[in-house]
Amino acid sequence: MYLDVLIPNLIPSGQETTENIFNVQHLDGIEFNGLKGPGIAFITSNSNLSHEIRLNLIKFKNHFKNITIYDLGTLKEVEEKSIIELTSYLDAYNIVPVFVGIDVNTAGSLAVENIKNITLISNHIELLEYKNSTTSVNHLAYQRHLSSLNDIYEIEENLYNALSLGKLRSFPAQLEPTLRDTQILHVNLDCMRFSDAPNTNGTLPSGLNAEELCQIMKYVGTADDLTAVFISCDIIADKYQPEASLIAESIWYFMEGVNMSLPDHPSKSTDFSAFIVHSTSLDDDLEFLKHNQTSKWWLCHTSENQMRHYLACSYDEYQMSVSEEVPDRLLKFINEVDK
Repeated sequence: MYLDVLIPNLIPSGQETTENIFNVQHLDGIEFNGLKGPGIAFITSNSNLSHEIRLNLIKFKNHFKNITIYDLGTLKEVEEKSIIELTSYLDAYNIVPVFVGIDVNTAGSLAVENIKNITLISNHIELLEYKNSTTSVNHLAYQRHLSSLNDIYEIEENLYNALSLGKLRSFPAQLEPTLRDTQILHVNLDCMRFSDAPNTNGTLPSGLNAEELCQIMKYVGTADDLTAVFISCDIIADKYQPEASLIAESIWYFMEGVNMSLPDHPSKSTDFSAFIVHSTSLDDDLEFLKHNQTSKWWLCHTSENQMRHYLACSYDEYQMSVSEEVPDRLLKFINEVDK
């Protein structure tokens, strides 16, 4: 049973009958009646930071009528195999786990195991061992002065979703479609500026601010095929604030994104308007799709075997294509499909 890898929560003093953000809590000594999706499952490593995050989350209001929020407790041991199996079990119920305190390598192994794309948010480039596999890796919020020229060249030339901190702020319209295609997310809290996460190893005066992280997490919540979210934080002092509050807030906005998401991917909906743009430079027609309810855009490209492939894109990228300035991100996607 999947619950065997989890330690139930002790009921916090004063919370025995108090309503909180969790619809269902896996509590010590109380029978757990199973799972029902769609939903989100909060799962943590056994640490003081995780305990503080849980205490912060409990205080927040639950505005979410379309999903069930579970607190499944604490992992007995942080073992890669059990985390992958637990994620697969929850996925069968349409429940997305949010793991706190799990490192990037476990998230990467999950991506490889399930042939999923993974988005990494950190202030440095994470070139993981599986980079040459079929897994697609996206890099966001990395800072160029912390990255080698070779690493920067490798991701910016070969990936169509690579946004440094500077580009992320210069081209904010590109952030939402990049995150909309995310299947696995790993956030290293070193992506934050020092003033927002002063007890986290590796933070600098430059970095994401709290509002930006919350917006990112909300965007991720609307992703159509999201499998799991991982958040890690290397605390360098015996202090857990403001990091615990920041992580709890970001999870709340992730919940809001999941709650408001609609099945608007072209593989799941037909409620689209199609726009054909002829590219002189490519000598080809580009097919853009706009969802009539959510107004989200996709580029559709058909491979030689007649399979249709989709890339989430923005209205700005559509407009650039109309003006014969097809963005590099779209060109890389087309070239990848045509391989």
